[in-house]
Amino acid sequence: MRWILLILSLILLSFPVIGVDIYVERDGTVLMDGEISQDYTFKDKVYWLLNLTLDEDYGEYSYSLHFPENTVINYMKLPSLSNIKTEKGELILSGEASGKPSFVVQYVFRNGTNDSWMLPMIFFIILVIGLLLYFWKSSKKIDKRAMTEREKMIVEILEKKKITTQAEIEKITKLPKASLSRNIDTLVRKGILKKENTGMTNTIMFQDVPGNSGKN
Repeated sequence: MRWILLILSLILLSFPVIGVDIYVERDGTVLMDGEISQDYTFKDKVYWLLNLTLDEDYGEYSYSLHFPENTVINYMKLPSLSNIKTEKGELILSGEASGKPSFVVQYVFRNGTNDSWMLPMIFFIILVIGLLLYFWKSSKKIDKRAMTEREKMIVEILEKKKITTQAEIEKITKLPKASLSRNIDTLVRKGILKKENTGMTNTIMFQDVPGNSGKN
């Protein structure tokens, strides 16, 4: 029995494996066995489709499909895919199978320029803009020259406390409630303060964290 298997193996090895090499050009031209044809490729907008089926039964065979540089595969139906590689700019799909060769591949061509640098560059630009905004806000000075004395008084309390209540400001400044409310609303409209209703009173704080205040 062992000898029979050995003889069968030798017989099988004596039959060479047929190689099927197919080259697809950028314009859809297909080169195979020295013949050139455009009957196997179809284009729909930016998408290309290779649909190639050979009528001859090749028995055991190996194949390699060669696509141009910058090819991106979207879909493929191949007999048996064993390897995908890039060699000298070409995208090569290869494998081994038996029977009638049949290949269906949908593909597109990406832009020829190398845009791999764009994503890191976008992140870098966003980082720089974020840092500039952070330092701009953190170094932003409050200009008190256009403020009334009462507005300056309120701002100076906030510079010390950072956050407080309207009732606490009223207690410190001794200002009438209506007058204090008007001055706080004015500072809110100027974008300097922020007022939030918290129950029986209002919480007062800066719109942004201030740096050193300007000159009086």
